[in-house]
Amino acid sequence: MAAAALIGLALSQQPAINGATSGFLGSAFAAAAFSLTISALLVAGVFWFSGAPTQAGQFLTLPWWSVLGGMIGAVFVAGGAILVPVTGAAVFFVCLIAGQLLGAVI
Repeated sequence: MAAAALIGLALSQQPAINGATSGFLGSAFAAAAFSLTISALLVAGVFWFSGAPTQAGQFLTLPWWSVLGGMIGAVFVAGGAILVPVTGAAVFFVCLIAGQLLGAVI
């Protein structure tokens, strides 16, 4: 539970960091691309050194909907970079939670 709380703490900072990065780069999409590239490199490195039994060919056998996880992550990162400078982090997260609650009901 402590690990989940720490992840939540970090997650609360990500849109603000991406929004600031967007200001430096002059593009929310450049900031999202940078953030997602760093994420991909980190996860690929951890995967590579974890000794996981997954073979590269298994990725080609995933169901079509598996790509939705990555797409949702990209929308979250880019959306945060675009919206947090406009709405502020608190409103952004309130809206995220409202959307999650709506998704749980549907």
